[in-house]
Amino acid sequence: MDHATRRYCRCGTRLARDNTGGLCGPCQRTAQDRILGAPVVPEAFWDTDQLRDAFDAWHMGHVIAAYRAHPYHGIPLSQETVAGWMDLTQAQLSRIEAGPPPTDLARLMRWAACLRIPDQLLWFRMPGPHRTAQWPTALTDTRQLPATTRVPEPTAVQQPPHGHAVRDLHWPEDVIAALRGESWSEPSTFPVGDRPVAVPPTELAHDDFVGLFHAWATTVRRRQFLLSVGRAATTVAAMPLLATADVVEPDRLLGALGTPSRVDAVIIGHIEEVLRRALRQDDALGPRAAIQTVLDQRRLARHLLEGCPSDLRPRLLSVYAGLCRVSGWFIFDLGHFEAAVPHFEEARTAAHEARNTELGALILGNLAQTAIWQGHPRVAVDYASAAVAWAWRTPDRALQANTGDMAARACAAAGEYDACMAELDRAAGALALRDDRPSLSYWYDEAFLASIRGQCLLHVQRPAEALAIIGPSVATLDPVLSVRNLAMTMVDLGSAHIQHGEIEEAARALGQASELAVRNRSVRLAIHLRDTRQQLEPWTDTPAVRELDETMAVLRVVQGEAL
Repeated sequence: MDHATRRYCRCGTRLARDNTGGLCGPCQRTAQDRILGAPVVPEAFWDTDQLRDAFDAWHMGHVIAAYRAHPYHGIPLSQETVAGWMDLTQAQLSRIEAGPPPTDLARLMRWAACLRIPDQLLWFRMPGPHRTAQWPTALTDTRQLPATTRVPEPTAVQQPPHGHAVRDLHWPEDVIAALRGESWSEPSTFPVGDRPVAVPPTELAHDDFVGLFHAWATTVRRRQFLLSVGRAATTVAAMPLLATADVVEPDRLLGALGTPSRVDAVIIGHIEEVLRRALRQDDALGPRAAIQTVLDQRRLARHLLEGCPSDLRPRLLSVYAGLCRVSGWFIFDLGHFEAAVPHFEEARTAAHEARNTELGALILGNLAQTAIWQGHPRVAVDYASAAVAWAWRTPDRALQANTGDMAARACAAAGEYDACMAELDRAAGALALRDDRPSLSYWYDEAFLASIRGQCLLHVQRPAEALAIIGPSVATLDPVLSVRNLAMTMVDLGSAHIQHGEIEEAARALGQASELAVRNRSVRLAIHLRDTRQQLEPWTDTPAVRELDETMAVLRVVQGEAL
C-alpha cells in the first residue's frame, strides 16, 4: 500500500485496512471510557494547584472544571462528555461550573462518586464505603465474585431447580430450603434487625429470580421467609440483565462508540432488549432493580444519536425516548415526583421528534399520573386529555384504554364524577376491541381496568361501589404482569373496607399488601400503605390492627421506604 494512502490514528498508530473509523483499538477504548464514565486515575492526578484550590474553596463546579482540563486526559474533556456521566445537560454543567458553590448534599455526593474523587479530599462525608461509578450493563454482561466468596458448585445431578440463583444470592439456609421445597427447622431465635449479607450475584437470569418467588406461598414461616427474600431482592440491581440475551460483539459496540455513524440495527435492537428486560425487572421487583442499567443505556443511546445514520435515527430516537421515559418512571416510583418530570419531558420531546405517536401518548399519561401524585389534579387532566387525543390516533387499543383510565383518575382526583365515569366507559370500549398486536401498555387487561374503576370510586367517596369492584379484580390481577399493581389494588381494597367500616377485613388486606411490598420495593407503594394504615388510627388497639402493625414491623415495608 502506498504511503500516501496509509491511515493513522491521532496517537500515531497505523490503522488496519479493515478499520473504517479514525481511531485505533486503544484509542477507541479510551473514547469509550470518556463517553460512559470517569476513568480510574492515579492518586497523583488529584495533586494539582487547580484541583487543590477548588477543594479548598468547597466549590464542586470548580472541581469539575479543573478535572476536565487536567493534562492527564491529553485533550481536555468537553462539558458535554462530563455532563453525560452525571446525567446533566451541557448547559446545566456550565451553570454549575460558573455559578456559586453548589450546596445540595445529595448532588455533591453523587457528583463526587461519579468522578471517583477520594473521600479524604472532600469537605463532606460520603455515606459508607465510597461507591464509584460502574461500567454500563451494555459492556459488562457478568460480574465475577472474588474467589474467597465463591460457594462450591454442586454437580449437574445435585443441582436443584434455580440452584444457581439460590446459591449466588447467599440467602440463609432456612430460606434456601424453603425455596427448594425441602424440610427445614426454624432457628431457635430470629434476631430482629438482622440482615443477610448482601453479596452481589455472579450469573443470575431474571426469569430464574422471578421464578423463586412462586415458592413462598406455601412456606410455614411466612414472615421470616419474606423478610429474607425482601432483603435479597434489594441487591438484585447488581445482577446482569443479559444473562440469557444475545450479546453484541465487543468490536461492533466499540466501533460504534468511537464512531457513532457505525451504529446499526443490531446495536439498537440490543438496547431495545435491555430496556424490555429492565421493565420486566421493575414489574417484579421495583425500580431499584434496574434503574442504573436504564441510565447507562440512556447515556449510550444519547451518544450514538450524535452520528446515527438518518435511516436508523427515528428508531434510535424512539429507543432514547423510551429510556428517558422509563428512567422518569423509576424516579417517580421511588417517590421523587418533581425530579421525574424533566425525564418525562425529555422523553416526550424525543418521541415527537421520532414521530412515535404511541410513545408520546404513553409519556403524557405518565406526566398526568405524576401530577396526580403531586396534588395537581387539574394539571393532570390537561396532560391526560392530550394523552387520550394522541392515543386515539393509533390502532393500539390497550394504550387507548390506558390513557383513558388516566384521564378518569385525574377527573376523580379533581372531584369530577361524571367526567370520570365517561372516561372509564370509553376506556372499556377501547379495551373490548383489543387484538393480539403488541402494545406499549402490555400489562393492561380487564382486571387492571376494574381495579382503576374501583380506585376512582374511592376518590369520589363511593366505598360500597368500590368494594364491589375491587374485590373481584384482586382475584383476577396477574402478579406475573406486575406485583406492584396487585399490591396497590390490595391497599385500595383495604381503604374501601375502612370507608365501609369493616376493620378486620381492612387489616387483612393491608397485611397481604405488605407481603407483596417485600417483593416489589416501590416507594409509592410504601407511601400508599403508610397513608392507608393511618386511616386505621382510631382502631389501633383492636386485635386485627395490632396484628397488622406486627406484620408491617417484621416485614419492614414502610419504615425505610416512606417515612
